Amino acid sequence: MQQKDKVALVTGGASGVGLGVVKLFLSEGAKVAFSDVNEAAGLQLAAELGGHSMFVRHDVSSETDWKLVMAAVQQSLGRLDVLVNNAGILLPGDMETGSLEDFSRLLKVNAESVFIGCQQGIAAMKEAGGSIINMASVSSWLPVEQYAGYSASKAAVSALTRAAALN
Repeated sequence: MQQKDKVALVTGGASGVGLGVVKLFLSEGAKVAFSDVNEAAGLQLAAELGGHSMFVRHDVSSETDWKLVMAAVQQSLGRLDVLVNNAGILLPGDMETGSLEDFSRLLKVNAESVFIGCQQGIAAMKEAGGSIINMASVSSWLPVEQYAGYSASKAAVSALTRAAALN
């Protein structure tokens, strides 16, 4: 997938899968904005990666943060061609031991953030087009023992992705 001259935003880009996506886009010639709540790791990574990347601190569960991040990307890089909704958390808990607080947090970070991200991404790319990539998980259809809330949140990501494709 050639990304030369594209502008991408990768959430949760300071570590793990997100970091791999950031590096892949950069290797393909894209300009990459990446966001994360881990500001120290993000700033260090941006310094290591150099000029075709930028870091923005971003709580993906905050609609206000989404608006600020989108404005920063468009102002600094001119546009947005690709959004990768990758940020997420993993909290243990089955149906007996899981807390409602953890379940709500999983839904907020893993699913609601994708809803907000899709809304913001569609608005940013409506005129010129682009792509939105939402990271779900095999556990969205094959639940993992002790991770009921995580599985439910990733199933919501899959459903939101299908719904967003209708736009």
